[in-house]
Amino acid sequence: MVDYVIEKMRVARDGELANLMSSMRGSKKVEGVNSAVSGIEVSVQAVNDYAADHYLPKPYPGRLTLFKPQINYKFYSDRKMGWGDMAVRGLDIVELPMYPHAMLVEPFVSLLAKELRARMGAVAGANNLLHGVVATELAGSSFLPQTANF
Repeated sequence: MVDYVIEKMRVARDGELANLMSSMRGSKKVEGVNSAVSGIEVSVQAVNDYAADHYLPKPYPGRLTLFKPQINYKFYSDRKMGWGDMAVRGLDIVELPMYPHAMLVEPFVSLLAKELRARMGAVAGANNLLHGVVATELAGSSFLPQTANF
């Protein structure tokens, strides 16, 4: 519990500092977004920034599931977080009762894991059912040798 409180204090401090810095007159920072200032984080951030500026995503032909916090960053008001046009067959949105910074921090990451497991289990079950139907249909067809067992 102590680690959780310390992490929350760090996130709150860093987030508030970013908000203050980005709200200053003449700031080129996006409101609410921290920028790395030293170490390996600067290199990683530079690569991520380059990728974000140059990548042109293409729509996914299937259905997507978006796991998102109920409360989002104030600078990002899109409920679908940019994924709306990317999912050709629709977007399932799972809102979790947490702030964005909390999604990967205990105890909230356990809730995210539970939701991921539930949806992955549903997909696996549907795939197993589909494979069972296909296997049954193939077993009765002339495409398989008579010795095939399913």
